[in-house]
Amino acid sequence: MMRLLSGALSLAAVAGLAACELPDSSLAYGPTGGSTNRVFGYSERKNDDGTYILTVRFVFDPRRTDEIMAIWDRRASELCEGGAYDKAIYKSVRESISDGYNVYPANSVILEGLLTCEPSSGTPAASAIEVPSAAAE
Repeated sequence: MMRLLSGALSLAAVAGLAACELPDSSLAYGPTGGSTNRVFGYSERKNDDGTYILTVRFVFDPRRTDEIMAIWDRRASELCEGGAYDKAIYKSVRESISDGYNVYPANSVILEGLLTCEPSSGTPAASAIEVPSAAAE
C-alpha cells in the first residue's frame, strides 16, 4: 500500500512540473550577475577594437529556442544604439553537469558571438571626413 501511494505521489509531482510554464521572456530579459546574482540573462565584454563578445544564458526549452536569438539581437541593438550590426555566433551549447562519473544535460543553453556595430549612416566614416589644410586658408 505504501509503495502504491509513493508511486502515485511521484506521478502527481511529475504531472505538476510538466504543467509549469516558463516565465514570459520580457521578465527574463536583463543582465546576469549584479546585486541579485542573476543566473539567466545576457553579459557582454567590450574588446579593444570596439567589438563585443555577447553571451546569452537562458532556460532551455526546445519550444522557445527562437527567443534566445531574439534576446541576443535585442541586446546587440541596444549596444549598437539601434544601428546596424554584424554578428558571428560561434558558440551555441546546452550546458551539462557531471557528478564525476556521468554527464547530464543541464536546464540552460548558452549562445555567444562576436558583435560588430556598423557606423551610423548619419555620421560619415572617419576616412570620409575632410580636414581643411593650412594652405587652403
